[in-house]
Amino acid sequence: MAALLQMDARLARPVREAMAQRFAWTPGREQAFSPEEFGQIRVAARRTFRTALLRIRENTAHLTAWREDTFVPGSREWLLGEALDVLARTGDVPVYEKRRTVRKRYRAALVGGGSQYTWKRLYFSRKEAAALAVLIVTELGLNGTTVSEMPVPLALPGTPEEGVPVYRLQLEKRRRAGDRGQFESRNLTD
Repeated sequence: MAALLQMDARLARPVREAMAQRFAWTPGREQAFSPEEFGQIRVAARRTFRTALLRIRENTAHLTAWREDTFVPGSREWLLGEALDVLARTGDVPVYEKRRTVRKRYRAALVGGGSQYTWKRLYFSRKEAAALAVLIVTELGLNGTTVSEMPVPLALPGTPEEGVPVYRLQLEKRRRAGDRGQFESRNLTD
């Protein structure tokens, strides 16, 4: 393209001379994080994810209690449970269709209409989901490509005594060659 443009008389001479020079691309270099930097990244990801995990567990426990008819119908706790049930089934709390605002009946129970009071009660934000991906990479020693191409983990029955779910990660390791196997699975407890 540069050779073609150099023949155009409308280009100034300095531009044509600059385009006539050869340009060599230098390959990028990957630089690993220092152990201290890696530790700081891991700690930040743990904090972000743990905050979300505790929030979601608390609201899930409230939803479970509501489904077991623990609260007095019509009370603030009951309305919060009903809003969480709608959120779990539809992906959004009860809202007015035209204005997309939280229905008046549920506003006091939800304590507001922002994301932290509505859908974030049961779901991760993008930042929290990214923190989870960073934790999977750092804790399991996986690379980003393996995690980004990994299918959704399968839930397996956990230990019956404790009721702890176990998840199976199906991994594809493209760089592996020969008889070491390109596919691998790992089981993780919740």
